[in-house]
Amino acid sequence: GRRRPRVLAFHGRMAPEKRQAALHAFARPVKKDPTLRAPPPRILVATDRLSRGIDLPGTDHVILFDFPRDGAEYLRRVGLASRGDLDGKIPAVTSFVFDEQVAFAHALLNLDESGKSISIE
Repeated sequence: GRRRPRVLAFHGRMAPEKRQAALHAFARPVKKDPTLRAPPPRILVATDRLSRGIDLPGTDHVILFDFPRDGAEYLRRVGLASRGDLDGKIPAVTSFVFDEQVAFAHALLNLDESGKSISIE
């Protein structure tokens, strides 16, 4: 058997009912396949539309299509991924960063690497 990843695209140009259907399909438990050692990876590709109040345990990778604009938004969006699941597995996070966002992204990474907290004011 082949491990095909389960990928969720979630953005504001999707109709609300399509976003809901996508979330339900993504969150549905994966059927166990005895020919596979592990379930297929689950990948979330999202804009800021998915930044608040949605928890998707079992996600393997989160791709932030648009980089957060400030510290509070960064914490909310990366927090979605960093909570992990019941097994303590924390997914990888990839962010696309462009133009004026680069300096802010570097500042956040430097704070994180130094162990300093991020101000959300």
